[in-house]
Amino acid sequence: MDGASCGAKKSVRVYQSKAVVGAREDSRFPRRFGWAVGLAFVLASGLSCSLDAREPKLVRIERAIFTAVNRERQKRRLPSLKWREDLAELARAHSRNMVKRKFFSHVDPEAGGLDKRMKAAGIRYRLCAENIAQVKGYSDPAKQIFSGWMKSKGHRKNILLRKVTHTGVGVAQARDGTLYVTQIFVGE
Repeated sequence: MDGASCGAKKSVRVYQSKAVVGAREDSRFPRRFGWAVGLAFVLASGLSCSLDAREPKLVRIERAIFTAVNRERQKRRLPSLKWREDLAELARAHSRNMVKRKFFSHVDPEAGGLDKRMKAAGIRYRLCAENIAQVKGYSDPAKQIFSGWMKSKGHRKNILLRKVTHTGVGVAQARDGTLYVTQIFVGE
């Protein structure tokens, strides 16, 4: 048994993902209001959040995944992705909803799939894709999540899509310590 795990069972779970290609979502809201619509979506779903109150551990995991994705893209001579906070907020909302409603899927039973959630948040795109993962019991969860995604054909494809330009990562933690992670990719 690994002493660093304190006897906790280790697990990584990734869910096969797919990209939505050629689906441009036009919105009544200009992009500059996308963050406000996304925040309204989060608050309407019964979740309260404050950017200042986010747990530093979860922020570090989000940034570590973002960095790992860009490092891999650079190794393969692909352009680095730019961080978009509106995508990160939508990803955090999905991760929180998975914790709150006890599901693990790209399709939220109440908010729908990625395209529906993006539209509700007022986020415009030409292409979007999403990776999700669950992980528990690892000292470096970002490394385990990224490694799992790279071993999965669908997740790896999303990470290495040439046409995606921006991303956001959101992490939520269940009471039992399980981390739920969502990464959203868009091509504009």
